[in-house]
Amino acid sequence: MMGPTLYCDRARMWASLAVDGEISEVERDSLRAHVAVCPACEAWAAGVVDLAQTLRTAPLAEPSRTLFDPPIRSRHLQLRALQLAAAAAAVAASVGLGHLAASLTSPAGGKAPSRAAIAATQEPYIEQQQLALLGRAAERTPRGRVVPV
Repeated sequence: MMGPTLYCDRARMWASLAVDGEISEVERDSLRAHVAVCPACEAWAAGVVDLAQTLRTAPLAEPSRTLFDPPIRSRHLQLRALQLAAAAAAVAASVGLGHLAASLTSPAGGKAPSRAAIAATQEPYIEQQQLALLGRAAERTPRGRVVPV
């Protein structure tokens, strides 16, 4: 053979799948047939089997140091975080109390009707007015034949 062909590429892929047991019977038969006539793919398939065996039997490597060291927090940083949390709670409480006081002291209880609410209550009356105008216009139109003058 001159060099790797499409059959060689497929056979090498099948050899990799065979190592993990993820090959069908048809692919296994095709791999055996190709490896029987192609010494390069036979050597490659044997190398894949050896590599997989070596990796599976090798001991797991332990990292020399941890990748994520737990943060070291000083007493000063903990106190600062507590101060910030207390300040945020005080601001939230003052905003809430201010809103409550404003709603209790407003003359209408803070509930003025919106334009949308007013328009929604007036909508039936507007429709009635339009229907009345349409009826009047229909009464004014002449009935029968119109003769140009």
